[in-house]
Amino acid sequence: MSKDKPQKHQKLEHKGREYTVQKIESGHWQITDDAGVVYGSIEMIARHGADEDPVYNGYEPGQEHLSHFGSDWIGITRTLLNEFEAAHPRTITHY
Repeated sequence: MSKDKPQKHQKLEHKGREYTVQKIESGHWQITDDAGVVYGSIEMIARHGADEDPVYNGYEPGQEHLSHFGSDWIGITRTLLNEFEAAHPRTITHY
């Protein structure tokens, strides 16, 4: 798996759903679903970390303090998705 930075408009499948990692400004991407729900964001804090890979901070929606740190932006994104889903469980209505 490449640890290159995300593209301007990157699609990511996670647990059978599709999400978008959208560049909103230089070095900063927002994670959304097709309904526009914001699941968090990632920010590149260094172009070349200890292993020469970019380094990212991950943020929960509306938060300014980092919740995740590392070079694997895909892993950070998936963690933010999991945490959001755990904090905001969906109600399934059966008819």
